[in-house]
Amino acid sequence: MNTRKITIVGAGGFGKEVLWLIRECNEYATEKTGQPLYTIAGFVTNEAAEKDGRLCGESILGSYNWFLANRDAYAVCAIGNPRTRYFVVRELMGIGVKFATVIHPSVKMSKYVEIGEGSIVCAGSILTTQVKVGNHVHINLNSTIGHDVVIGDYSTIAPGVNVSGNVRVGPGCDLGTNSSVIQGLRIGSGATVGAGAVVNRDVEANTVAVGIPAKVIKTSVKFEMVD
Repeated sequence: MNTRKITIVGAGGFGKEVLWLIRECNEYATEKTGQPLYTIAGFVTNEAAEKDGRLCGESILGSYNWFLANRDAYAVCAIGNPRTRYFVVRELMGIGVKFATVIHPSVKMSKYVEIGEGSIVCAGSILTTQVKVGNHVHINLNSTIGHDVVIGDYSTIAPGVNVSGNVRVGPGCDLGTNSSVIQGLRIGSGATVGAGAVVNRDVEANTVAVGIPAKVIKTSVKFEMVD
């Protein structure tokens, strides 16, 4: 097993949580195999002025151009907003950055779960069976993902979200903390579901739905991925 050099993109709140996640992965791997999974390089941000700072004991390395001189480093994008994350990942792809998929050792999932490149699955989450998670998805703490669920690229599943079976979550969605989605529904691309909402009908693309039951209250900027 080779230890990967890993860099966290984004030095905000979720970036700090991802650092903790990676450290937990390293502790678990070291106990099992005697070798950590990752060597942590530090954080990069879009603000070159932040270079040479420290955060949670790790270096702030500067702007995304750091990767140009560190081609061996993998990245994980810890920017919570799906639209911002999409544009940042595209920029990094443009300079040839490689991405790691990071899964906390406490996560429970069957062998019939697929998780895409650059995605992050946080502690306490459960993914059951025939689940497909796209690229650069965030599944936060203590979320449950039921059978036959598909989660599109760049979506964010906040802490404590419950997604029932046979749900389709489109790309670029943002499901708020402790929200629930009833089985068999569709959440359209770029949709936002508010914290604590209970979704009992399909949510159209690029809308914001809140409440119990969830109702659409406004439209949002279209989420569109460019080939």
